[in-house]
Amino acid sequence: MFIMTAHVDSFNDVEQYAKAGIMARTFICNESPMVFIGRSRGRFYMIWREQLDHNAQEVNFVVDTENESGWVKLEKYGDEYSGYHKVEEEGEWVLLKTVNVSSKEPDMHVGLVVSSHNNNALATATFSDFSIEDATRSPTSSPVPTMTPPDLYLWPAGSTSECPEGASVPQDDCWEAALLLIENSDYFQSRPSYDSSILSVHDWNYTPCGCFLYDLYQYFHINFDTSTTGCVADNRSYSICTVASTSSRDDD
Repeated sequence: MFIMTAHVDSFNDVEQYAKAGIMARTFICNESPMVFIGRSRGRFYMIWREQLDHNAQEVNFVVDTENESGWVKLEKYGDEYSGYHKVEEEGEWVLLKTVNVSSKEPDMHVGLVVSSHNNNALATATFSDFSIEDATRSPTSSPVPTMTPPDLYLWPAGSTSECPEGASVPQDDCWEAALLLIENSDYFQSRPSYDSSILSVHDWNYTPCGCFLYDLYQYFHINFDTSTTGCVADNRSYSICTVASTSSRDDD
């Protein structure tokens, strides 16, 4: 059991899937069970392989920052690994994902990792405050909904490009508001989410502005569009507002 932490000071993301961060892996070979969390272009990024020769899985959290820096942490308790991130040192740790990666090996390779994801390009990164300590304390608590707004409404897909004036849900409350509405929606309760522990924040040009659920085929995502202009009433997007919609739809 251990807790590994580092700050990515800078990173030249030579291509979209280049990455820099921290990793724990059983073997050095490409097919090894492993867990990585770090920075990639415009996002915090976590990738893992549960068993030898299995396909890797990934999840990310989009952030708008001027550079590819940030704090990352990996906690290991038995076969359970939890990846956390934050932008500022004084910020709260945000859980990106908890996964199970099994290994019967007594030792692991752990440390800093940089990958260009391109054999013809060189990626470089600088790190600081790297540490590994025994996990003698309880794991960082996962975030739980604490928001109790007076009213929340899930608007029908495609019904608005943004909430009415004064009825928008702030970015800081968007994730909790979405979870509260999902709990009371038969439609979304019946559908698997991509990862309901993640709020994706970005400046899109094809979605409604503000807080919304994005219904993509058999999955849905919790999103927040930071745009204030060019908002689009997309037919896969369900805006979350503090006033009710005047339109209706069976699956809202």
